[in-house]
Parts: sequence; structure tokens; C-alpha cells
Amino acid sequence: MKEYFLPQRTLMLWRIRLCVVFVPSVAACIPLGPLFFAVAAVILLAAFLYLLYFYLPRFHKSYKMEFGEGYMDIICGVFIKTEKILPTERIISVSVSSGPLSRRFSLAALSVSAVHFKLRLAPLDHRSAEIIKEFLGGDSIDLH
Repeated sequence: MKEYFLPQRTLMLWRIRLCVVFVPSVAACIPLGPLFFAVAAVILLAAFLYLLYFYLPRFHKSYKMEFGEGYMDIICGVFIKTEKILPTERIISVSVSSGPLSRRFSLAALSVSAVHFKLRLAPLDHRSAEIIKEFLGGDSIDLH
């Protein structure tokens, strides 16, 4: 059985994405008036800080992938732990994707399609993504 955990760069990527969503949300509240803007900004700031410093680090720490003989197991969650077990013989396709920001951090996400099931794994480093893809029956990816 092989276990994989998320690299620290994944947490940084999630935090940057959260900032990209937060800043325009606060800016969108500006034309609604000073009182509404102040209330909305405080609520959004509280949610932002909660996600940034409490939820994302705990979710990152809880995310674990196990690959054994004939199965893959994904365990994650902060308040509610979820476990997804998928027999590898049911997997139809495995693809690797990486956006511009993910490529900057040398990360890649795997999408696994099975019969009546689609799973997108959190971003991993390219080498781990290649190893997992080969294990699940996909072709190797080009790292250059």
C-alpha cells in the first residue's frame, strides 16, 4: 500500500485562489453604500480569515490518498470525514490537468473517471501525479 499526502504548495495554491475570490467580492460591495459595504466587508473578512487560517490548513492536513492492490482510497474532511474507495478495475480513464497558477507551483490535478463516478483529486506535485496515473492504468505525462 502506498500513501500520498498533499504537498505544502497545494495549501499555498488554495490560499491564493481564496484571495482571488475574496478581493473582488469586497470590491463588488463598494457601490452598495457605506453602511452596507462596512457590514458586508466585516462578514466577508471574517469568513476569509476563518477559511484562510482554520479550515484550509486542517483540510490540507486531513487529505490522504492510499493506493493498494486493486483499489484507491481518498480520505479527507475537517468536520465530516469522507472516505471514497474505488476499485481500480472500474476506472475508465485518468487525466492530468494543470492551470497556469498550478504550473507555477509545479502542481497537477488528476481526474479519475469510473463507471458512474468521477473524482478530481487535489493538486499534487507532477512526479506523484505521474506515478499515480501509471498505477491507475493511464499513460505517463510529459513533465516538460
